[in-house]
Amino acid sequence: MKCSECDKKAISRGLCSTHYHRMRRNGTVVRQNVPRSSECSVEGCHKEILARGFCARHYASDYQHPLKSIWKLLRSRAIGAYPPEWEKFDAFLADVGERPHPKSQLRRLNPLEAYSKENVRWTVPYNRPGYMTKEERSRYSKNHHRLKKFGLTEEEFHQMLHDQGNKCAICLKDFGGLDEETGNIRIPHIDHCHGSKIVRELLCLKCNGGIGFFGEDPARMCRAAAYVEKHAKRIKTLTSQDEKSAP
Repeated sequence: MKCSECDKKAISRGLCSTHYHRMRRNGTVVRQNVPRSSECSVEGCHKEILARGFCARHYASDYQHPLKSIWKLLRSRAIGAYPPEWEKFDAFLADVGERPHPKSQLRRLNPLEAYSKENVRWTVPYNRPGYMTKEERSRYSKNHHRLKKFGLTEEEFHQMLHDQGNKCAICLKDFGGLDEETGNIRIPHIDHCHGSKIVRELLCLKCNGGIGFFGEDPARMCRAAAYVEKHAKRIKTLTSQDEKSAP
């Protein structure tokens, strides 16, 4: 059953949710303090106004700027990490400009620095012709993560690879080669000190994980190396004795 005042579904006493609660609150379904004769200022729309000369739909879409939600979200998340003048929406809009595409997102050029006119740009969607491809998007994501976590640019990362001869700094195996034990491609991992966050060198997954498992303790790793070497000699001796005693 429809509401007696509009086309919405009635919930009680022949009224929809909006008119029912208005009746309970005001004793009438007529909106208070709003001239009933006024219509939405948008041409062709004859609905009653909600605010500032617009009906509910056009007030939300036309009067409210589409970038206001991004502006509010930025101020709530990046507290203090943006220019003071961005407290006013007009100043924010003048610096970042209009959104070039509905799927574009506002991103910092350098995620380690605060938001500013010089440190923001609009991204372009990669899934549309003429924009970023899937491979370009993957590369952008990796570079963004590397810069944010380690402070390394793409150029600095490739320079490290070149300086190491494209090899792991510990096992000296080539990156990009096939790991015989796991069957996976050997890729470079950025090794860094977890205390100071300073980057050391590039290691393969096993070497990088091994250092972490040993708690980055050099003395502990030396004792482990001596332990393996000691038992390797003992096992070699026992193996040779078994071979001699074999018929």
